[in-house]
Amino acid sequence: MKKLFLSAILFLAPLSLFAGQYVGVNFGTGYLHQTKDSNSPKVGYRFGANYGYAFESDFRVEADFSFRNNEYSKRYSSIGTEVTSETSRDMHSWIMMANALYDVKLLETWSFTPYFGLGVGYAHNVEKVKVKSQVHSLTQKREDDRIAYQLIGGVKYQLADKIAAAVQYNYIVGRTHAKNHDVSVHLVRNF
Repeated sequence: MKKLFLSAILFLAPLSLFAGQYVGVNFGTGYLHQTKDSNSPKVGYRFGANYGYAFESDFRVEADFSFRNNEYSKRYSSIGTEVTSETSRDMHSWIMMANALYDVKLLETWSFTPYFGLGVGYAHNVEKVKVKSQVHSLTQKREDDRIAYQLIGGVKYQLADKIAAAVQYNYIVGRTHAKNHDVSVHLVRNF
């Protein structure tokens, strides 16, 4: 995780000599689709920050850091009419990506500019399972680290000379048998 972060900073550091840098924050909602579990989680939330460089050729590169959280519906076990246990699950991820994006200026309309891109990086995933019964309580925590990738599509709008807002969709694969579908709002400050 530290190596990826340092590599992104070292890659972007020489670009600081030129105009075109930007920083941003984002927040939104995400749906975790699990391909091998019939009890899919509820829609969750996400937030993050990014630092990047926009080239004059409409290409952008950025380091993107984000957090995602999804909870599952609680499951109850019972004997007759008496509830014997309650199971709850929570999944969250810290994801760091290096993204390449392209602003499609040919399709710009009323200051709305569509863009698309892709990213590759690292995901640290944590799943917590809690089982409570009348007799005892049990908590399990599973962690895994893996390579992640994403596809990006969005539309940005220039609010002021150096400030833009965007609505973005991310399709992220960073867990075994699971994919995230995220929609988020981004606020970006250009330098």
